[in-house]
Amino acid sequence: ANLLDVFADNKLLPSAPRPASGGVTATTPIERSMLAARRLVSPRFFSTAADGSVEDGLFNVPSEGPVLFVGNHQLFGLDGVHIVEEFLRERRLALTPLVYPPLLADESPLAPLPYPLPGSAAMLRRFGGEPAGAKTLIAALKRGAKALVFPGGAREVFKRKGEAYTLRWPSDSSALVRIAAKFNATIIPFAGVGGDEFFGNEAYALDTDDLLTMDNRVGEFLRNRTDGLISLVDGDTFVPPVMAPNAAPRRNYYLFGRPFHTTAVDPSNADACDALYGAVRTQVELQV
Repeated sequence: ANLLDVFADNKLLPSAPRPASGGVTATTPIERSMLAARRLVSPRFFSTAADGSVEDGLFNVPSEGPVLFVGNHQLFGLDGVHIVEEFLRERRLALTPLVYPPLLADESPLAPLPYPLPGSAAMLRRFGGEPAGAKTLIAALKRGAKALVFPGGAREVFKRKGEAYTLRWPSDSSALVRIAAKFNATIIPFAGVGGDEFFGNEAYALDTDDLLTMDNRVGEFLRNRTDGLISLVDGDTFVPPVMAPNAAPRRNYYLFGRPFHTTAVDPSNADACDALYGAVRTQVELQV
């Protein structure tokens, strides 16, 4: 069953959006834009109790010690902002989102194109964003932080045609588990849906691959601006697709699953780390 089925089975699907309250005050144009986007998709958050039941809210999510949240990205990646803000709203808990490094640059690599939107870097830093990478994750968990990681990175944010809700994680990313185990961090798998339905295959005019292979000045510009950027996942080129919504905004739903504890995992045991990484990935896939 997918995430929507879980909600339906547990009678958690709402008949009307829940009004937003509390949270972070929007102080800049980009933050006001994110607030408007939140109101459009009216996200709902659910967590899994110890007995496996799904409950409204995030109060079943462990918060003691270092925590590593691992999940899927939806198209254009607004989910990270929603998740960080909701933990502040409900739990007064500050997460440390690990962000694709170019998003933290004051000037976009695609300038003068307005992507990401002006002010995005400052907003992400205000929300505690740090550049994704092993050293950053080690430092975060060492200080007991609650780190938010999307292993699919920009590759999932800029999905190609026909890839709705497809995980584009590295086939071997057990380094995440090794780092988590080194600090006895709790791994929380999560899944989000709603964003990819907003854009179906028919919404794509040109996807990332189409744009990069264009034999014209546009293609040349995009290749020149992105060839030297850091790559964390195969195909994670920082080029957004050209597309238009094919439906009204869909409500977003997020489910945080039962935790995986790493206290008994030896970070030097490659087989154990690979097995746990596979289990986390499978759990996210089952929830999407």
